[in-house]
Amino acid sequence: MDPNAVHALAEDKNGDLWIGTAGGGAYRYDRKEFTPYLTDIGAKQTDGRTYNWIPSIEVDHEGQLWFASMTHGGAMRYADGNFTQFLPKDGLSDDMVRTIYTDRSGNIWFGFNGNRGSGLTVYREGGFTTYTTEDGLCNPSIHALFEDATGRLWIGSGRGGLCVFDGTVFTAFQSADGVPFTNVQFIVEDREGGIWVGGSKGLWRIEGGSAECMVLVE
Repeated sequence: MDPNAVHALAEDKNGDLWIGTAGGGAYRYDRKEFTPYLTDIGAKQTDGRTYNWIPSIEVDHEGQLWFASMTHGGAMRYADGNFTQFLPKDGLSDDMVRTIYTDRSGNIWFGFNGNRGSGLTVYREGGFTTYTTEDGLCNPSIHALFEDATGRLWIGSGRGGLCVFDGTVFTAFQSADGVPFTNVQFIVEDREGGIWVGGSKGLWRIEGGSAECMVLVE
């Protein structure tokens, strides 16, 4: 792990910048100095030390900050100067959180590494609900989440797979040219309603239910 490797950035309601690192926890930058936080959240590693890899930081509709920990620290919420930690005993699907996403309704979604059969967890109205592959989730390893203009949630897997959730049903997508959705890291929507997906096999554009892979370099 490299505490200088930056994996997440977010700006809070005060204009301070929060930085998630690959092993050094989080830092707050107030435009003058860096202050460390959450350096010892998570399980001890094989060398006896405690690291905290934070791959995602999200600001919810109330201005609270949510931090994902991939080193068994679960999720941390920062509000009014205090941190609250959430673990599986509190309702999270797993304690290795890969990504956090807030939708337009204020629901907070959590994607996990997927090592222990975890799923997709949502926090709403003060409680957690988890969806698993038994509910239709395409893969428990979730690296990317995105809500499109129609309110559907797109879910990209780090181990292959892309699906969309309309609040009731999960629908899996297959690439028309047979190129698999592998290690999906980013999902965005363009002004025409097309969904763009970035992964280790290239860039896809999804329109009208059809997915096309674009090769960046021949």
